Amino acid sequence: MILPPRPAAPSRPTRRSASSPPAPSDRGARAISFHLRFFFEYGVDTPVWPGPSDAPDLDSPYGYPCAPRDLPVTAATATELVRLAALYQSSLDRHDPAGPSPWSAERWESFGREADAALGALRRDLGDGWTVEDRRR
Repeated sequence: MILPPRPAAPSRPTRRSASSPPAPSDRGARAISFHLRFFFEYGVDTPVWPGPSDAPDLDSPYGYPCAPRDLPVTAATATELVRLAALYQSSLDRHDPAGPSPWSAERWESFGREADAALGALRRDLGDGWTVEDRRR
């Protein structure tokens, strides 16, 4: 599988080794598409999962689930994805998991807005050739 290159941090130049994936211009005119799913799960430190729902990519080079730091996204986006996954854990009442969430309706709305923003950043960072399916609803 040909992997897209990681974008360089804005302050650092891009360095490629012999084992680096080819740059988009090196791949010719053939379109390559990557598919991710975006949703939160209790006990998981990321909201990003490889492959479409009907065919998850268990052997993804980005992990299963995907480690945000391994995706070709900015450090800020990767950090925000991990932060939101950690925050989501607090929406479960550990003493009564089947009971109501300790979060208020306002907190859920705020979390939804934060997750929407993170999903937008993820999609922008990944760019063309990537599909990110929102599976939260």
